[in-house]
Amino acid sequence: MFSYDLTIGLPHTNYNQLAEHLMLMHLGHFQWQSIAASIRTPLSHLRTVDQGEVYATFYYIEERIPESASLTEFRLDDTLRVLLQLRAFRNIAFDGRLIFHHKSFMETAKIEEEESLLEAYAGDVFPAIRFANVFVTPHAGNAALKLAPPAHVSFDGIPVLSNEDNAYHITRSAEKTGTFRVFDTRWNCINPDAPFTSLYTVHPDRDSNGAGLVYFANYIIFLDMAERALLLDPIARRWPVACVPTRTLRFRQLAYFGNADLGDTLRIEIYLFYHEEDRRRLGFRYTIMRERDKARICLSEAIKTILLP
Repeated sequence: MFSYDLTIGLPHTNYNQLAEHLMLMHLGHFQWQSIAASIRTPLSHLRTVDQGEVYATFYYIEERIPESASLTEFRLDDTLRVLLQLRAFRNIAFDGRLIFHHKSFMETAKIEEEESLLEAYAGDVFPAIRFANVFVTPHAGNAALKLAPPAHVSFDGIPVLSNEDNAYHITRSAEKTGTFRVFDTRWNCINPDAPFTSLYTVHPDRDSNGAGLVYFANYIIFLDMAERALLLDPIARRWPVACVPTRTLRFRQLAYFGNADLGDTLRIEIYLFYHEEDRRRLGFRYTIMRERDKARICLSEAIKTILLP
């Protein structure tokens, strides 16, 4: 189990205080630090047996944000404490379960063992994030990443992730069906006949990371940009335009099936749902495809709430 403190500054926020994509950047960095500490090797040093570069890329994310600890409650100069429990599946994949809250709140909770952390992760008091990483190497550019276990690295000191609990099964099912099945019969789709579509051209200077890939957290920005355009479209006039900036995350599942080259254009398609019993709750099913070959590289479903007058 790992513990990190993060004091919120302007680089972590937007107009809604703690921003989802910026939060994921920093918590994802904690995950990377934890992997490196566990295998006692900086991740930038990892190589395959034939000296190919290896990256611990993110392939699944799950976020649960309780209403009592909304991202809007974490503000400038607040100090957060992040607890992370890491497990490994063989020598190819990692799974991190994280919870966080204000440092003073976490100290009062006295979560000092892995079992207590996992119990808290499964509850509804703390914001909870699940990160799943897999080791890959560029096979033929960003569009063809290949699984690649790193050579000369020991995983012996890391708790084992069982095959049954591996996020691979979640992503494989979502890839086959095109859905995480988040929305049950209480949800109605606004645009069932055709998705709302938005195009985005990857910005190499802004959207890439040091590995030359499109950075995992920036996909949230692509989704948010298309989502905002949808909510400002006449199709979504069920909700006042003035309320659009108040939306905040409650739940998200997201799977990555590939990456994009830095000159690619992405097609984002969205279906919009509303909850029959609560007009504040919005649902989104997003798909991101590479426009040049129509390959689906990302699927997400999210529930957000919006403030109504």
